Formats: sequence, structure tokens, C-alpha cells
Amino acid sequence: RLVDLLDDLLPRLEADPSYARFLLDGQMAVVDDYLELRPHAEDRLRRLAASGRLSMGPWYVLMDEFCVSGETIVRDLQLGLERAAAFGGAMAVGYLPDMFGHV
Repeated sequence: RLVDLLDDLLPRLEADPSYARFLLDGQMAVVDDYLELRPHAEDRLRRLAASGRLSMGPWYVLMDEFCVSGETIVRDLQLGLERAAAFGGAMAVGYLPDMFGHV
């Protein structure tokens, strides 16, 4: 499903200005998963990220921050920021939607 979604989304973002921006769920793992199957799309992702049309990171994976150690959170963020830097940088929001531990 991820591959199908991004295969459809990328040309829309490139061609249709009404699709102003898309958020890749605040994590970089989806980028790596997609590129594992579509390595030729890396330059396309870089261009869209650099133009601000595709928001990436800052996390590597979304976690339930109340079920992992502080060290895990810091390392996940560090890895996500490093990976996003290869695409021009991560969005500057600690985006953690739908976490089970949120009150």
C-alpha cells in the first residue's frame, strides 16, 4: 500500500499545485522502505523535499514514547534527523500522532 500511495502521490505533487504539501507521517522509515523497492525515486523524493512539498522526519520510526527509554527516543530522533539530512532536512516538529500513551 505504501508503494502504491507514493507511486500515485509523487507525480501529483509534481504536477498539481493544489496538492501543496504531503507529510510522510513524521518518520523516515517509510522513505527507506519505499526506496528499497523504488531506488530510482530517490532524486524525485529529494527534489520534492527540497521544494517543501514533501515533509519528512524528524523521527526514524514513530514510537510509543511512554513504553521506551529516554535513550531510545533520543537515538530514534538522532537517526531520523541524520537520515532526513540526506534529503535536505527534517521538518522542525516533534510529530507523534496517535501514540497510545498520550493523555
